[in-house]
Amino acid sequence: MISDVAGGGKSSAAADAACAAAASTPYLSINADGTFGVRHELATDTFLHDCAAEGVAPAHARQTWQSVAVTAQPVSAAAWQQINTTYLVCADDRGTPPEAQREQARRAAHVVEVDAGHHVFLSQPRAVADLILTLR
Repeated sequence: MISDVAGGGKSSAAADAACAAAASTPYLSINADGTFGVRHELATDTFLHDCAAEGVAPAHARQTWQSVAVTAQPVSAAAWQQINTTYLVCADDRGTPPEAQREQARRAAHVVEVDAGHHVFLSQPRAVADLILTLR
């Protein structure tokens, strides 16, 4: 259990559940201070496996730790409920299973699937740029 994740020095059930979920994900590491991040030794194989070699080191250098608390906070607004949205499914993603992405994508007005890993904006920047240019 991580204390002070939800604020006020007290742990919440939601924060504890989020922490447990993160702990069960093999590529994540959780710190005692309530932050989590991708294990460096697994980052390339999980998220950057289809990226050009020269882009991997800069991507690692930009990795940052995030608060576990954000994973337990309820969503207060969801843009997809008010505006036309497009979801880009990465079919070769090893971090977020494509099946989970497709489930999330069901809420979007448009779904585009590309044969790419998690960081498609690094591995296939032209495909991402072309998609963005088609959006209105």
